[in-house]
Formats: sequence, C-alpha cells, structure tokens
Amino acid sequence: MMLHHTLLLVVRLLRPTRRIRLSPFNDYLFDDESIVVSTLDSSNVVYDKLFIDIYKQLEGIGSIDFHGLSEKINQDLSILIFKCAEWISKNYFILDFENEQIQNQYLFHMRLGLNLSDLIFDENSCCLRVEDLTKQSYQSDDNQLANLYSCCTSKHLQGLNIRIFLVNDKPTIADKEYIYQEIANSRIDRDLFQIIISTKTGIIISEPFNNGSSPCSNCLFNTLEERDEIRLYQNNVRSSKLSNTSLFLRNWWNTESFAVMIYANLLKRLHLLDSTLPKFPFVEYIDYLSIDRQQYHVLRRHLSCQNYNCQFDFDPIQNLKADLNVEVHLQNSQSGFRSLSANMFIDNAEHLVSPLTGVVKFLTKVKQSESDMYHVYNSGHNWAVHLNSINDLKAGLRTNSQGKGESDAQAKAGAIAEAIERFSPLHNKEQTVIFSAQCDLTLPSVSLQACLKFSDLQYQQRELWNDQNYRFANIPFPTNMNTQLEWSKGYDLINDREILLPSGYLFFGYDSDYEDNFYSIGSSNGISVGANCQDSIIQGFLELIERDAVGIWWNNMLRCPGIHPSKFHTKYIDDLHSFYKTKNRELYFIDLTTDIHIPVIAAICFRTDKNKKDILMAFGAHFDPVIAAQRALGEINQFFPAVSDIKDDTDSNYLYDDPQSLQWWSAANFENQPYLVPSSYGDLPSNYFEGEGPSTSRELLDQIKQLCMNHNFDFYAYNYTKPNINISCTKTIVPQLSHFWARYGCDRLFEVPVRMGYLQHQNKETDFNPIPMFL
Repeated sequence: MMLHHTLLLVVRLLRPTRRIRLSPFNDYLFDDESIVVSTLDSSNVVYDKLFIDIYKQLEGIGSIDFHGLSEKINQDLSILIFKCAEWISKNYFILDFENEQIQNQYLFHMRLGLNLSDLIFDENSCCLRVEDLTKQSYQSDDNQLANLYSCCTSKHLQGLNIRIFLVNDKPTIADKEYIYQEIANSRIDRDLFQIIISTKTGIIISEPFNNGSSPCSNCLFNTLEERDEIRLYQNNVRSSKLSNTSLFLRNWWNTESFAVMIYANLLKRLHLLDSTLPKFPFVEYIDYLSIDRQQYHVLRRHLSCQNYNCQFDFDPIQNLKADLNVEVHLQNSQSGFRSLSANMFIDNAEHLVSPLTGVVKFLTKVKQSESDMYHVYNSGHNWAVHLNSINDLKAGLRTNSQGKGESDAQAKAGAIAEAIERFSPLHNKEQTVIFSAQCDLTLPSVSLQACLKFSDLQYQQRELWNDQNYRFANIPFPTNMNTQLEWSKGYDLINDREILLPSGYLFFGYDSDYEDNFYSIGSSNGISVGANCQDSIIQGFLELIERDAVGIWWNNMLRCPGIHPSKFHTKYIDDLHSFYKTKNRELYFIDLTTDIHIPVIAAICFRTDKNKKDILMAFGAHFDPVIAAQRALGEINQFFPAVSDIKDDTDSNYLYDDPQSLQWWSAANFENQPYLVPSSYGDLPSNYFEGEGPSTSRELLDQIKQLCMNHNFDFYAYNYTKPNINISCTKTIVPQLSHFWARYGCDRLFEVPVRMGYLQHQNKETDFNPIPMFL
C-alpha cells in the first residue's frame, strides 16, 4: 500500500455557502463538522479525534469547493494544505487502498482510537454474528454492524466467536429462551454473547456473557421486567389492552453511527479501549437523544433465575438468627434509635438507585419554592399497590414511595428505605415453603384471621364493604383451620423457635386471581428496613404501636389530650409551626399514647382562612415523645404539597385524586369530626425509658420482648432480606395489636378505651367511625 499525495478539504456539512471561514478551534465538536481527506483516487470523511488534530493545523481556513479549488487557491493556502498533508501522513498513516472496504475499516478503527498495528486482515480471525430478533428472525446478513468489520478486527479478538443479539424491550419467551440456550450450549473459553435492547427512549447494552457468567441473560431480562409497572399490570390482568409498541423507538440498527458505537462499546468491555468502566457487573444505557451520554446501572443476580451460577446459598431464618446475636451500638439521634446514621445508610444503599435495574427507581427531591424548612424525596413506584386495573396503575404511578425528615439526609435515607420496604415483600415462588391446611401443620402457626384482624361481622358483610371501594377495606373470603393455604417460615422472638405464617399475608402481589381463592391481602404494616434485622424489627414494632393507638382513637372517635407545639421545646417544631402560620394554617398535636405507654403523637394541621379546612393529619410513635412528634410532623410535610395550591373554597385543584382524601379535605371540619379537637391541652407524655435508655439494639430488643410478655402479646418476625440486595428488611407481627385500617377483629379496639377511662362502656363495632381510615 503506497502513500499518495493528499489534498485536504475542511467542510461543515449541510452549510449552503460556497466559501467558509472556520471559527477558532475549540475542543467541542458539532455533529455536522467533518474533514474530507482526498487522495488521487478517492476521498474519505474523518471525525472525532482526527478531526480535532487536523483542525488545529488549519488556522481557521477551509473550503468546500471541490472542483474549482486548484484554480482559486493562492500560494499561502497551497503551502498550508501541503503542510497539513505532510503532517497527516506522518502522524495518521493516510493510505490508499485498492479495497474500499478495508480502507473504510481503517478509518472506522481510527475513529475508535485503536492502534493500527493491532489490526489484522484475516477473515477467519474472529467470527462475529449479529442476530436481529426484533424482526422475529435469526438472520441478519445485511446488518451494518456485522458488515462494517467482518474482516478487520483487533488481534486481541483473534480466535473468539462473538454473537450480538438485538432485541426490543418486550422480548418474547421464545427469544429469551433461545438466547439463554445458545449461551448455555457455548464454549466458555471462546464464545461471547452481547445483548442490545431497544427501549422507548434508548438502548440497553449488556456486558459480554459466556456460559459461566453471573449475572446471566435471564437475570437481565427478569430484572428489567420486574421494574416495569406497565408489564406488571399486564401480567396481573392477563390483558393485551396496552400496546407493546415502543412509541419512541428509533430503529437505527443498520446505521454506521450505531455500528461504530456498539463496536467501540464491545472493545471497551473487553478492555481493548481505554475507558473508566465500573468494577461491578453492569448494563449500559444510551439515550437516543444524547448518544454521547452513557449511564451505568448495576446488574445483580435475580432470585428467580434457575442458572446454577446465579443461585444463592441463603437461609432467611439463619440470617435472622445470626443478626439477633449481634451487639450493635445505637445512635439515639433525631431519627430515633438506629444502628446507622442516615448518611451511613445512604452510603450503603445508594447503589440500589437505578431506573433500569434498581430497587429504588429514582431519588427526586420534592421542590419547595418558598422554604427549605422540610425535606421530602420521591423514590419510585410503591410495590404495595396491587395493579389490577387501569386506576390501580395510575394510582401506583402517583403514589410513589417517599421519605421525609428533618434533614436532607434523613429524607433521602427514608425514601431509599421505603422503596426497599415496598420491593422486598414482592412475592415469588421461591419464598413459599408449605401448602397445607392449618390443622395439618406440624410446626406452630399463626392463623390468617389473627393476622388480617377482620371481624366475623365484616366477613359476613364483605360484599357490602367491597362495594364501597374503600382503599384499605377490601375484605377477602373467610378461611378456617381446614382451608388449604401456603405457609412461610417466620420466627417467634419470645420462644426462640420457627413458626409458620400465612404467605398471602406476608407478600405483595401474592394472589392476583381474585375470583378463585381471594383469601388474603398483603399489608405493609410492620415492615421496616434497617442496618440489620434487629434494627428493622424495632422500627417495625414502633409502627405497630403507632397503628394500634391510632386505630383505637380513630375508630372510637375519642377526645384525647392535646399538646401545643411550644411544649416540645425544639427549634424544628417551632420553625415549622411558624412556617405553617405563613400559609394560613394552624398546627397542634394530640397525645394518643395507650396503656402500652410508648408515646404516640398525632399532628393536625388545618387552614384558618377559609371554610374548607383541608385538614392534614399524621402520626408517629417512639420511646421519646419529641421524636414521635417529629415523625408525625415529617408526615405532615409529606402530605402538605397535596393541598398547598388550594386558594379558596371554590378551588379543588388538589395534587392527589384519591376519592376518600378529596372527600375528607372538602368536607371534614371540627364540628362533624369532634375527636380532632383535644379534650384539653397539657404536657408531653413521659419518655418510655428513664434516663438515656438502652445502648445497644440487642438490649432494646430484649426490653421489647419483655414488654410483649407483660401484655401477653406474641412477638413474631419474618425476614424479607434479599441476598442480591443485602439490606435487612423484616416484618414485625404482633397479632394482639389492632390496625388503624377498618379491621375490627382485635379486642384492644373495644377494651382499651374503657381501660384508660375514655369510655364507660365498650363501643359496638357498628358504633365505630363511619369514615374508614384512608392513610
């Protein structure tokens, strides 16, 4: 191959002028800029790094007049062109080839920054095949990606067989099985497979797989499907009403720019191009509109994957028991007794945030135009919302998981934790252990009725209840000791033994076939995330204490003592009290603490400048009444945006459109809901612990066990912790504690008001609040 004289033309494509003056050089490249390098026989266009290097030599002079150039150029320009040509020849090996394909391949590899000495010309050096499954065909002989470097490749790929599968974002079962089997039947030392998935807005590129990879292709497909609310809805209703078409799909498989990008990506993954890639298994996302902007997303082994390399050796009960024996120092901070600070938890869990593969789809701070007094983050879909209708789908997309807190870090940590709380209990078949009637079980068990807490009268009137479409009062079919159910292993914390719990009560998305065996509904009550299982069990227990107290107050419509915000003597509460006054709102607290003596506080916030009160209420429980109040106030902050834009009594522009919430904001006032008015104002409830309280999570858990035994409560836990996430998540279960939803089968709803002197006689179930709790 001989070096010929080289003519250099600098152009900006698609510009109409016949003669141009190039702008001074800078490192930023426009998409329509290029350089034509012309030899005696042919011309080629070059881009990127070569473009920049040549551009620096031109001193701002260029022309697009191909045919008249030799007649019009002056001596200075001729000298400049000769100098540039000499420089290019010396530095970039501009060559003339008889084979146009090989010439194009040289330029192609130079665009990638490859050393030309690494290139070889041997049709047998590397077998690369591209299979376009988007066409429902396993043939792709005309694909630009394969054609562009069918002969020319890096010597480091010599001897490899590389196959690239192009699929859309909703591949068929046959496509996924075909890919999996092709990988499984390959040679681990020579065969590589890469999957490229076209989505609505961009492409997802996998790492090169072989048949020993972990995670594998099944993990990839399962993870992407699991994060797709639309597909979850379709699977639940077994419907094709929603189109599978990717509305924004730009099918540019057969373009050179796509081929260059994918080939460069492959070489980077094989460490043949300099790049700073993540150290963990990942997929790469490239947006159609910003091709130069890559995003890396962690890919984890999927729990349902049957690939031997992706299996976990993990026993939830053993993991729980091991955590229960660990001594962890407690940090009694603003967020309560925790084993980790908010910042430490974020550091441990932030890698779980990803819209493609993450447990947490995103972290977005709720903007407050007037104040940074409070902090709220959204963190993606609430998986506790069961998607069985279009309305459920819309509600699920609106009611995202959220976190709130006194600081930005607390809110962010809370949002991550809540997303994990809502994701970890998602049902899969690996979590179910026994199918049996309760009367035939050999291990101790907890009945489904004791967990759900519906009363006999509610079961008798289930159709009437269900016809009213209350969000949290959907009553399933009753069961008995002979009903065949699925059971999962939990742990009895008091008696230190394994027990069996009804699977349908534990998991979200457990049973979508309502018509045949609708026996149970998964509930988030008592589910919590922590630094370890002790931490999460403690926080779950506090939630149960909160819901028990609220249920007793709400259902019996009790007048309880009030607390003025100034009584807490904390700047956070004082500042927010002043902030809400500037919004024409008043704030006060109600002491809902029960005979258990762990402080439970309700926060009430309402409008003072119009007839409609837009009443907000929220609740918190903690051993320290100040922290309980701060938790309640944090939830008020979380709800406030829903009503913050309402201007007057005629305005109905609420942020949320839940019918029960809208009815409450529009109609509730202190005349028709008198239990919202404190019986009197007084001091804070006493701190549960005298002095500083326990110093370790194990010591605190032991004191909770003792409390439960003193009240004849059972104390159970179920471990949701997923080994591919490795963030502790548990459900705390105390069957004797009531729920604040309309579940009237718990004795405490009737007994505690009399025991505490609020009522002289027990209410009947029919005397309860006609408005079921809707939060």
